[in-house]
Amino acid sequence: PRLAAGLDMEATASENTIRSRGEQMTRAPRGQLEQKLIEAGWLVPDQGLEREIEEHLGRLSDAASRAVDFVMVPGKLDCPVPVDILMRAIGGRESYTDIAALFSGIDLFRWKTDEYGDVYLHPRLRLEAELICHRRLGSAELEVETALSLISNAVPSGFRRGELHFVRSLVYQLGPDGPSGDRFKNKYLDIARCLTQLRLDRGILDPSLMLQEAVLRRKAVRHPLEEPSDETGEVVEILEEARQITDLAISETQGSSATPSRSLSNLKVERAAIYGFRAVQQLRHNQSPDEVWGMYQDARRSIQAAAQASSSFYPVDVSLWTAFDLLKGTEWDEERRAELLADIQDAIDCVDPEQLDMDQQERYHKRRGEVAEVLEDNQLRDDALRALLEIGSCAGYFLQARSIGGSARDLDNPTDDDLTRARDASDFLEDHLDDIRDDARCLRYLLDCKWLTATHTCLFRGERAPLPTEDQIRPLLRLVEQLQCAQESMTDPRIQYLLAVLQWRLNPGRSADRLFRGLSRDTEYRDPRRVVRRHLWTDEEGRPRRFHGAVISERSDQSRRFRVRVEEIRAEIGLLRHDFDRVVHEFRRGTSIPGGFNLAFNYLGPVADPPRRRGPEA
Repeated sequence: PRLAAGLDMEATASENTIRSRGEQMTRAPRGQLEQKLIEAGWLVPDQGLEREIEEHLGRLSDAASRAVDFVMVPGKLDCPVPVDILMRAIGGRESYTDIAALFSGIDLFRWKTDEYGDVYLHPRLRLEAELICHRRLGSAELEVETALSLISNAVPSGFRRGELHFVRSLVYQLGPDGPSGDRFKNKYLDIARCLTQLRLDRGILDPSLMLQEAVLRRKAVRHPLEEPSDETGEVVEILEEARQITDLAISETQGSSATPSRSLSNLKVERAAIYGFRAVQQLRHNQSPDEVWGMYQDARRSIQAAAQASSSFYPVDVSLWTAFDLLKGTEWDEERRAELLADIQDAIDCVDPEQLDMDQQERYHKRRGEVAEVLEDNQLRDDALRALLEIGSCAGYFLQARSIGGSARDLDNPTDDDLTRARDASDFLEDHLDDIRDDARCLRYLLDCKWLTATHTCLFRGERAPLPTEDQIRPLLRLVEQLQCAQESMTDPRIQYLLAVLQWRLNPGRSADRLFRGLSRDTEYRDPRRVVRRHLWTDEEGRPRRFHGAVISERSDQSRRFRVRVEEIRAEIGLLRHDFDRVVHEFRRGTSIPGGFNLAFNYLGPVADPPRRRGPEA
């Protein structure tokens, strides 16, 4: 408390210094010629300009009390404030002479510049800024109002990169994903609408800020400040605003080389979350089942588009909580209940936990635990399942096959019983192939079962897994091609990878190489595990096959990447120098690889892999 009181006194003294300096600032002296003309009566001083200067100094004096707050509020959030924004906010001119005259020499403040030459002001210590804000403002609401004054005075264009970065950082710190958690939740809607006004006034279509506009609106619905008199109408209005913003952002940025693919995928995930949230809200406000189901169909389409654009768990998470909340929220007819159950089970099966980071893994297992009990309580009765099969319901076929085969994706050591069940499930689905040919859920599960029976391993589980034999590859390739034609799988990188691998395995050459180049380009900024070697070329016993070859070219001296001609199949593959440091001391054109190598695959294409490494061979 004594430290806080002392800092408050220092802040007050700094405020008084700024006020005193503002009152002393006058118009720049006239030139000698101008002064002589005025004395001779030939020139009348611009009275309007004089009054403007006096008004400017008055505003500056009145704003001195807020100048400290304008530095401390963003300062406590590790966001140094650009001096241009600060001067606009306190009503001053964007003049470095004025800025230096007002703030230089005050020990409470520190100065810094960035690589673009922009000048920033920040507090001496972040902890001091926190204590000062607590003493002077005392509430989250007043802190947000101070931050919004700065944001509304920003000009976040490409010519003012520092101001754009400042607004992005400050909004993130105030939002639900920032370090303050939900401390500012009651002001989310105000922050979102301030960003909207900034976009409309400045005409800046920044994907990151537009994403925050939508996210903060959706979060504001979950944390309303007070119960509105017409809750349903207000919620719908806020969510509709959020949807329109994401649609605008996606339409404006899609196909733009200046927009990072991650920003676009985040926008699509947010749009899916908005649709899912609207469907759940409609159910909670007793809308008709048909209206709720129509909104859920829109949510499903948005989730599919988001899943194509993002390799993270978040689209799957949106799919899970949307279907989960709808399933437990009301009594559905058997057909719609089956659709929800099938969507939940399919979403869980699509996730490979090993490819998720720790935070996403934690979220996945938590969500999986939440839905397990609901899935158990909502199992379809045998007569209901038979009725669904009789009418040709794809959800019915999927649930029936799933009950026969069980999980085909998360088995570490499949037993003979697991293989038998997977074979029976694939036989069941193949008997109804004409009915399920357009349903991605059924086709995915059929692929999982057939891959398990062919290789005795789960698809996309682990690294350096065996590939099917040549006679098994052809039917699997036809199934992958059929799955790719399903609308929601056209750009799924895992399906593209399987298509490329199986085609290359049957016929190494340009066609498959083109697929790998496209896959490498599409996943460059989306999937950090694209270099993981997922499969090996194996023999009929599932053992890695040994190949031989020699270096034919190198990419560059710095990259240490080479091309190798494989003797057995007369095809070229990649090789990384560091993989073979122990067996080859000097790489140059014509260098053979002693002892041979295995042939592995990742999203970049086929690559030479040193033998006797951890994997199926071990």
